Amino acid sequence: MYECPICQLKPKSHSFDILKEDNNQIIYYSCPSESLTPHDHNGIINHYKGFLESKGNKKWIWLIDGKGFKTSHINVQINMSLIKLLDAHESMLSKIIIFNSSKTLQNAVALAWPFVSTKMKKKICVDNKFNINQLNNQYHYACNSEYSSVSESCM
Repeated sequence: MYECPICQLKPKSHSFDILKEDNNQIIYYSCPSESLTPHDHNGIINHYKGFLESKGNKKWIWLIDGKGFKTSHINVQINMSLIKLLDAHESMLSKIIIFNSSKTLQNAVALAWPFVSTKMKKKICVDNKFNINQLNNQYHYACNSEYSSVSESCM
């Protein structure tokens, strides 16, 4: 399992951690507003990369909690680097679920949207009714039809 050297020295420097894991799949959770270093480009990218590269061939889900997200959390350079990193790990990605989404977070996603691949767009779901308890033992999740895709809810 990956351990971020920055987070070892200063816990919660970055926000991307394993919420659940079994033999087949990993669920990662992040809440950008809880990151102590939201503009540490290299540290953030290395943190995500370390976790994603250490997962092996397991499928994965990424839960993004938008609570407290403000314009101060937006960083275009980090967003573009994350898109590239996600593209490199897209084949094993099951879904990205964005919840507790503010208008600010929706606008940040909308800014990045033109740079997201068509394949990736189909895996992104904004669901402000999401509850982590909705995930069953196999970690399957179906978006509520009202929030079935970012293109419908953010654009």
